[in-house]
Amino acid sequence: MAFHQDYQRKYRPTWQNFKGTVWSYFLSASGFLITLPSVVYLVSTTAEYMPLIIEQGTTALIGASSHFIFSGFSAILGTTFLYKGAKLRARMRRFKRYRLLLDDQSQYAISDIAQIVDRSPNFVAKDLQKMIGDDLFTDVYLDKSSGTIFIGKQNYLPIIHKTAEEITVNAQTETEQIIDEGRKQVAQIRTLSVKCTDPIVKNHMARLEEICDKIFVYTAQNPKKLPEIRRFLNFYLPTTVKLLTAYEKFQWQNVQGDNLSSAINSIENVLQTIVIAFEKLLDDLFSDEVLDISTDIAVLENMLEQEGLTDGDFKV
Repeated sequence: MAFHQDYQRKYRPTWQNFKGTVWSYFLSASGFLITLPSVVYLVSTTAEYMPLIIEQGTTALIGASSHFIFSGFSAILGTTFLYKGAKLRARMRRFKRYRLLLDDQSQYAISDIAQIVDRSPNFVAKDLQKMIGDDLFTDVYLDKSSGTIFIGKQNYLPIIHKTAEEITVNAQTETEQIIDEGRKQVAQIRTLSVKCTDPIVKNHMARLEEICDKIFVYTAQNPKKLPEIRRFLNFYLPTTVKLLTAYEKFQWQNVQGDNLSSAINSIENVLQTIVIAFEKLLDDLFSDEVLDISTDIAVLENMLEQEGLTDGDFKV
């Protein structure tokens, strides 16, 4: 156990650093071996074909294009290897400086590290996070909110737990705020229902109130379901309130014109569809629980069958 902890803390980062350094030199050596001949070939090709290109123009250029393309591509590839190797070695040097700073520390401010290595705090934060992901640092945690890196589980686990609790509280607060806004819209339906004189429409509005209340109660008890009702909250419910508000306005005009009559009939016809849709949304919210129950029933039936307690064999 102790060896495993030492390996995670010391030997693994050392091994990762060694691999990174070796890989950087391999890239640089490969880049040099590719770039140098490519540049020499490109220069010699240019010297050889340039007089012909000047003399013959496009014909000579087309004939020499394959040489230029090959040498140019090789030069670009080699240069890329050289750049990658140099960049990786610079990263390994920064890692050694970071490691020296963080050794025997419980925590360190990113801004302080940035001043020492002469980089921006944002660069250092991203650099350290990538090194943590590449196992150059183990048993550390970078808290971006406070701009601090913590070393050792005993130092960063309380921070992680606190952050998780804050996220949970914020999610609950957001859910409560969204549901409160939805309940305000349901209150508008209730107010419109009092003014409504058509019994069928009035029944539809009462059913909508009932379904919406159940959706909000369930979502308040299961905040993880909030994403499933966002479209309901942001579009379906506000649009329904808008239609019912227009219905109440049109109904009280007491005019038998074609436009108003058509609009009133359209709203009355669509209300039944809205009620059915909201009922289905409420039903869908219970899909996970229904699946769990179905699984429990299947497991229970299998166990009873294996124990020989089904088909009349079960006796008290």
